[in-house]
Order: sequence, then C-alpha cells, then structure tokens
Amino acid sequence: MPAYYGANIVYDKKFAFIVMEYLQGQDFKFWCGEAARNGFPPEWANDFREAVHEALSIVGMFHQHKIILLDFKSDNIIRLTDRRIKLVDLGALYTPRHSREPDKFVYSATPDHAELLIDVSNMETGNMPTEASDIF
Repeated sequence: MPAYYGANIVYDKKFAFIVMEYLQGQDFKFWCGEAARNGFPPEWANDFREAVHEALSIVGMFHQHKIILLDFKSDNIIRLTDRRIKLVDLGALYTPRHSREPDKFVYSATPDHAELLIDVSNMETGNMPTEASDIF
C-alpha cells in the first residue's frame, strides 16, 4: 500500500491533491527547455535518448496490462537527479475494467494536451481508447 504524505482539498480554487512521494528532479518539459536554453549540449542528446527509452518502456509495461495513460505528457514524466524516470499524475487511466463496463467510464484528461476531441468522438461511436490515445 502506498504511504500518503499529505492530502487536502482547496475548495475556493476547486482542486484536490494527494502527495505520495517527494521527487527530486525535473519534468521532461522543463528539462528539455533548459537544454534548449543551453544550446543542446552534445552529452544531453544521449541522456535524452536514454530517458525517452526508459519512459516509453514504462508506458509499454502499462500497455502489457492493457492500461492506457490518457493524460501522458512531458509534464508528467520526471527525470530524477539520479537519472531514473518516474511517471506522475496517473489519475486518468483507461483499464481493462473500463473496457468491460464502458458505460461507467468517465473520461478525464488535461484539455490542452489530450486528444480530447478525437477520444471523445471515438467513444461516442463506441470506439474506446487504445494505445494510440497515449501518444498525442
């Protein structure tokens, strides 16, 4: 069972959170932006390839269990200071249980990043999310 470090609901700002782990590192979006500001140092390209490979390997493990990450984006991939990769914000998942009971599935994703129109249009016609829904 995970250990919860804290949780709260901020009613006036309309959000809630559960803190499960403190991570020291950078999300991919910030990490890549920092590399761009530094002119993409040559050694960074190898680190980037390694990090992308590890992140996609993690996504592949989800897919092996038929789990789709509907809100998979660079902000949710953390590269720790020891170079390991962690995925965060896994609240928007499509699981085998959802495929057995599609009428009970509630689509949830970040509108600015998810293929919201494609996914929702597909679901309206009975085509539920697939692995392609992760890559947007």
